[in-house]
Amino acid sequence: MQRIHLGLKLFIGATIALISPGMAVQHPNGKIFFNHPPRLQGASTSFASVNFAAATYYFTVVLPDDAGESLRQLRLAQATGGDRIEFNLRETEAFEGVRSHQGQRLAIVADLESPPAAQSVANAVLLTFDPPITPGKTVTITLRPKRNPSVKGTYQFGVTAFPAGDQAQAHFLGFAQIQFRRRGGV
Repeated sequence: MQRIHLGLKLFIGATIALISPGMAVQHPNGKIFFNHPPRLQGASTSFASVNFAAATYYFTVVLPDDAGESLRQLRLAQATGGDRIEFNLRETEAFEGVRSHQGQRLAIVADLESPPAAQSVANAVLLTFDPPITPGKTVTITLRPKRNPSVKGTYQFGVTAFPAGDQAQAHFLGFAQIQFRRRGGV
């Protein structure tokens, strides 16, 4: 009886280990999901005046300890705003931490993504981390626009995360907002 009970405990322990929060979720069709997806912490800009030519935009994402998979890519897609923002992709950078506490620089490649034909604001950037970001890290991406938009208002950027793996399933994190105003604060 004691051996059967011990065997059952070992079986239950092994089963729990297979579904523990530290593992990625893989669908039977091969798609890889985050066990617990990254969280969009927010966005900000160094200069909020319209038409300003030397601004930097900061997008911060938190990858929880129990994400189950590393973060391979982020897509930042302008969803709203009165003007299309163009970026200097060669100046894109990433670092561990947040804007006020920058840590180690991370290797990142930024590419302009071709938008679907039905999308009215055709502006999406695909950011690839090499190597992927391991769980438990906070990451901030800096994008430099050619210039801030010429139309004031709130601009929203849809943020989507992709885990590492050949068949990664996209996970929409939400909308990051940056507010632009006319010089003088109006």
